[in-house]
Amino acid sequence: MGDLEFDLRVDEQNASVRIDQYLHRYFTAPEKEDEEGFPAFSRSRLQKFIKEQNVLVNRIPVKQNYIVRPHDVIHVRIPEQGDNEVIADPEEMDLEIVYSDPDLVLINKPEGLVVHPAAGHSRHTLVNGLLHLFPELKQNTRLYRMGIVHRLDKDTSGLILVTKNERTQQSIMVQFRDRTIKKEYAAIVEGLIKEKQGEINLPIGRSPRDRKKMAVRKEGGREALTRYSVIRYLSNCTFVRLVPHTGRTHQLRVHMQYIKHPVIGDEIYSSLKKGSPGLMLCARKIRFYHPGLKKEMEFEIELPGRFLEILNKGEY
Repeated sequence: MGDLEFDLRVDEQNASVRIDQYLHRYFTAPEKEDEEGFPAFSRSRLQKFIKEQNVLVNRIPVKQNYIVRPHDVIHVRIPEQGDNEVIADPEEMDLEIVYSDPDLVLINKPEGLVVHPAAGHSRHTLVNGLLHLFPELKQNTRLYRMGIVHRLDKDTSGLILVTKNERTQQSIMVQFRDRTIKKEYAAIVEGLIKEKQGEINLPIGRSPRDRKKMAVRKEGGREALTRYSVIRYLSNCTFVRLVPHTGRTHQLRVHMQYIKHPVIGDEIYSSLKKGSPGLMLCARKIRFYHPGLKKEMEFEIELPGRFLEILNKGEY
C-alpha cells in the first residue's frame, strides 16, 4: 500500500483545540472553501483516521478528543481506501503538453474541460485524457487523485501540474500548503480599473444566499489575498495580471467581482449579459521547486485565442 504521510507541527496560535478540529482546519471538507493543493476530507473521515490510529501525536496514538498543545508533532497517514479508484477510462484527447519528465507533467488545460471525474462527469475530463497519455497514473496506487494536486475551474484555461509518483506528489502538495508555489493569471475584466496596481485582502467563504457560490465574508470567511496589476487599458475593459497568494475556491473571480470589475465571461459572478466569449481567465505562469531535478522551474504559456480577439479589437 502507498499511503500519503507527513507531519504537522502545532504552533501556539492553533493549539488548545481537539485534534479532529485541528486537522479539519488543514483538510477542509469538499463543500467548504478548500486550500489549493491539499486533500479535502470531512471531519467524520478525519475522526475515522484517528480511531484507526492513522494519526499519531509525538509518535503516540490519541483519541479524537485529545487537545493539541504547542509544539506537538502530529504524524498523519492518509490510507488509500479507494482514493485512487476513480471511475474513469482512458480517452484520447488533444491535450497540449507543455512539459513532461518521469516525475511530472504540465498540461495547458483548455477552457470548458472538467479536471476530475465526479457525479455526472465520468467521461470527457482531464483525467480521462491523462490516462490515455500516461496509463501509469492509474497503475500507480501510491498516487492521490491520479496525481492532480491543484485545481482549475472548468471554464478557466491554463497550466495545471500533474505528478507521476508519490515522492513528487508529496513535495508539490507541501509546496502548495506552504504557499511557495507561485502562480500568475491573465484576465480581462469589465470596466477600467482606476488603480494600476493593488491588492485585495478580503476573506472568502460560502455565500449565505447561494451555496453554489463563494463570496467575500468579513465574518466567517477564510483569509484570501490577491494582488493585481494593469497590463493594458482597452476602451471598455482592462487586461490585468492577477497573482493569488492564497488558494481559495473561485478566489480571483470573487475578488474581482467585489471591486466591481468581474472577469468577462463569468456566468456566475458577472451580471453582464452580452454574448460571452468564454471566461477570460487563464493560469498563464507557474513556478515551483522540482524535487527530482532539485531546482526551481518556471513555465509561461501564450494567451488563448479568445484573449487575442479582444486585445486586437481593443474592446469587449
